[in-house]
Amino acid sequence: MDKDKTNNQENHSTNGSNTHHHSTAPHHSNHHKTEAFGLTEKELNSKDEVQKRLTLTFDWLVAHKVFVVFLLGLFILSGIGFITYDKIKKDTELKAQEKYFLVEKKYLEQKNIFDEAEREKQANEDKKKSAGKTKEDVKPEETKPLKALPTGDIEKDYGSIVKDFEDLVSAQPRSNAGKMAAIVLADIYIDHNKFPEALASLNKLAINDPKILLDFFVLKKKVNVMLSLAQFSEAEKILNTLIIQKKYSFLNSQFKLLLALAYEGQKQWDKAESQLQEIIAKGLEAENFPPEEMMKKNRFSSDISTYEQAQKYLLLLKTKKDTEKAGS
Repeated sequence: MDKDKTNNQENHSTNGSNTHHHSTAPHHSNHHKTEAFGLTEKELNSKDEVQKRLTLTFDWLVAHKVFVVFLLGLFILSGIGFITYDKIKKDTELKAQEKYFLVEKKYLEQKNIFDEAEREKQANEDKKKSAGKTKEDVKPEETKPLKALPTGDIEKDYGSIVKDFEDLVSAQPRSNAGKMAAIVLADIYIDHNKFPEALASLNKLAINDPKILLDFFVLKKKVNVMLSLAQFSEAEKILNTLIIQKKYSFLNSQFKLLLALAYEGQKQWDKAESQLQEIIAKGLEAENFPPEEMMKKNRFSSDISTYEQAQKYLLLLKTKKDTEKAGS
């Protein structure tokens, strides 16, 4: 038994020495080397933190160079694609605006002829009504032949101009040129009592999320046409989104006035009166501010002009309201 014990002690001693020998052996073959610089882990750790990060970053880029080149190429192609798209968009807009200005020029020339004819007609009527003037006082040369007045027939009055505007709106409904064309076209239709056609041309633009000032002008025109067509609830929905916008706050009083008219059309007298009272209160404030203070207080000259209109509408509203109550 003593002999076995001695052998076990010798084996334990041998194993202990072997274990100690393995723990001190160097591991040169397992050390990591960077791809880019061929540095060992020990050499890498000897560098400061910034150098270490730069070395590891560059090492990663070299190790994944195919992926990096792919991403770089994708980024360049995306940039080129965006620039190309932006250029095409601008070129399309410019061409559309060129067409618009050509049609607008023809329209304004014709409209000026009609306006001048209307003025001449009014001047002649004023002469006839002027007090103390006898037939003998009127000299033959004073009577001038009138220029052509509008007939009321849209085809005879504006001919191909209407079609040119319609074509532009249909072809470029998202462009600024298309939006301007739709506004002018709507005015022509309104002048000839063609409100459904005016609304149809404005609906082609499909502006659901107005971003620029022109968008708000389009929607304002659209709401006016809808009110003329007694589409009060539809107009109300649009106006409720417009009166809360802050980008062009100088328009808010005008939108509130239109909203009051939409409520009035639905015989919601109290709501209509509330909107008008708000406009009047805001206008009175603006009227008392010096010009340099108005902008600071978020008040505008449009608030004053709209408040004057609101006062007139409020009187009419109260009359309608009283008549309605008396009738019931």
